Amino acid sequence: MLLHNGVFGDGACLEGISDARNSAVSSQPYIRGSIPERSRTNQFVEQIGFEQMADGFWFSQERSVAIMDAKPANFIETEDGGVHSIDVAIFEPTRVMIDLWS
Repeated sequence: MLLHNGVFGDGACLEGISDARNSAVSSQPYIRGSIPERSRTNQFVEQIGFEQMADGFWFSQERSVAIMDAKPANFIETEDGGVHSIDVAIFEPTRVMIDLWS
């Protein structure tokens, strides 16, 4: 969550761990808006310093951070034109992964 909030600044929180599903349960503040066009999500992700490596997959060399599942359905665009991440996966890739992308 710290990595996600550091990149997207959206206040995501870890609520707990689901034993039944063996997964994390998280929450984010509610954002009213609509699913943006792909061009808007791509523009947003580029503006925060990521380079597209494949469809839905982005890497920031400066931060050594990758995001995946960055499809329009995982973003919300507000009436004021802001784009907000709601369900992308963010991680710190291994050195081997970085070398493959460089």
